[in-house]
Amino acid sequence: MWCNDVQDSLKAYIDGAMAPEQRKAVEAHLQSCADCRAALERIDRLAAVLLDAKPPPVPAGFASRVMLAAKSRKRATSVAARNPWQWWKGISMPMRAAAAAVLIVGVSIGLLMSWAAVPPVAAPAGREVTAAADPLDAYNLDYLSDAPKGSIAEGYLALVWGGNEGGR
Repeated sequence: MWCNDVQDSLKAYIDGAMAPEQRKAVEAHLQSCADCRAALERIDRLAAVLLDAKPPPVPAGFASRVMLAAKSRKRATSVAARNPWQWWKGISMPMRAAAAAVLIVGVSIGLLMSWAAVPPVAAPAGREVTAAADPLDAYNLDYLSDAPKGSIAEGYLALVWGGNEGGR
């Protein structure tokens, strides 16, 4: 076994959560490797220190101070939830700037996408565009022209046309 493998599995070795054949391989490695034996001894010493350590005493009134802080935080959160302006004032300036930037970028991209998706339909010279115009021509939906019967594309075209008007 390699030292890295043995040192990674020392916790399982100490806990006894290792397969018997793997445990024998670790023990054989520990007999021949001073570095891994030292690592095992350090873990044993640390475990002994932690077992002997006593938890620090809890100060008097600690629980009541924690509960009071939690209640005041809950009140502040509920006020911010009811009043968006309070929430907006409660966040930092960099967060406000980031939120505003994301909003501006999102609206800009949405506008650009809408302009690209629905080009303006120019009326042919001397003719007026009517509501019964072919949506395939008006909205560049040529790729939907051979939609199979009963498909979502056919349903969309039916909605755009307003039923089966126009001979489709």
